[in-house]
Amino acid sequence: MNSINFLKDKAVAIQRKSKVIFWLNLSSFIFLGLYILVLVVSFSYQLILKKQADDLERKFQAAKQEVESLSGIETKQVYLKNKLTSLQDILASQKENQQITEAVFNLIPEGIAINGFIIDEKGGVSFSASSKSFRAVKDFLDGMESTSQIGDLVFSQIKIKNINYDAEKGYSLGIYLSFKG
Repeated sequence: MNSINFLKDKAVAIQRKSKVIFWLNLSSFIFLGLYILVLVVSFSYQLILKKQADDLERKFQAAKQEVESLSGIETKQVYLKNKLTSLQDILASQKENQQITEAVFNLIPEGIAINGFIIDEKGGVSFSASSKSFRAVKDFLDGMESTSQIGDLVFSQIKIKNINYDAEKGYSLGIYLSFKG
């Protein structure tokens, strides 16, 4: 008689299940180990990045303090530069005004006296003059009409604002001159 052994199949099934459980446990531990490793690496990387950020923040603060300490020097430098530029403008203006003044006085013939003289910001000249002699006034006006430049200065406009005559004071003139360039 043959006997049927149901336990043998059960033993094989139990053995198979125990192998599957073993491999599941082993792979779970491997995945858990990998997960822990990833966490440790992530936290380590985060700490490294935080340390680098702190170092950069310290360097930034040091550079900021250095720049702030130099801002006073920069302010003085800008102030000095502006003063020097203003001084150069004033000196150039004085030189130009001197040339204009000399040119206008060279233009005035004998017999005419200058009573007032103003140079505006644009280099234009307003002046008043007087003379007892009609001939001196006429010669002056004729000379103005025929002259387009005096030395390096070229007229852009010659405007006679007024001519008056008074029996006691003689002739009085108001003239405006402007120059090119």
